[in-house]
Amino acid sequence: MGLNIKVRLFGGLTPPKSYPKNESNEYLFQVEENYRVANLIEELSLSDKPLIVVINGLICNDYERAIKEGDVISFFPPIAGG
Repeated sequence: MGLNIKVRLFGGLTPPKSYPKNESNEYLFQVEENYRVANLIEELSLSDKPLIVVINGLICNDYERAIKEGDVISFFPPIAGG
């Protein structure tokens, strides 16, 4: 049985195909053990974009990090202000 996670996309990021969502507009995924952040980035076709990745409220720079049951993973494009 897989691990259940939630994915949030911000700043105009969109998935390449339709995924189920919950009432909070989070995408619901079930992934295998040892699935990595890099795998999710590739599945979402975001590997060619600069990203800020936040897992459970903490910025993640280690894309080889294994995803855990219940993780909430948010993807943001870099934002510049002026």
